[in-house]
Amino acid sequence: QVVNLIDKYFKRAEPGKIIFHSEKTRELLNKQKPVDPVILNKVKINLNAQGYDVRQDQATDEYLESRGKEAQIIASNEKTLVCLHTKLSASGLFEELVHLNQIKKMKEYSIKHNDTDVIENEIKAKEKVLKHRKSYNITEDEVAFLEKSINQYRRELNEIRNKN
Repeated sequence: QVVNLIDKYFKRAEPGKIIFHSEKTRELLNKQKPVDPVILNKVKINLNAQGYDVRQDQATDEYLESRGKEAQIIASNEKTLVCLHTKLSASGLFEELVHLNQIKKMKEYSIKHNDTDVIENEIKAKEKVLKHRKSYNITEDEVAFLEKSINQYRRELNEIRNKN
């Protein structure tokens, strides 16, 4: 199970603020168009060849839904786990690929949602997906979700900055 892998290899993620709760995530996953399976398969093969541990199964779905996510990367110094929902959208897949590149550029990556660096990376990744939405075949529902998410992250970032 993915949760056992997370417990075994990674420091357990602190709950923090989950911007979209699990019910909203399930609703979105049921409405959105899944990513093209041919593209997804090529990406998974490539990630596995690079040494990433890619998980996409029912246990992973349950973990992701409990976190209010359709995908998540969990990185440690020893291992990187790529968790993908079985109903993953094109925007969800390409956003995680942007995050993988962000992680490669960082020496230490924190997965706490109240960390301003992480929030800024979330915003940048979502903006990049939006910028390339036609190339990625991102649906209008996904565009609306990404825009709403960016606005919520910006509000959270402003709240954090105003406290400091």
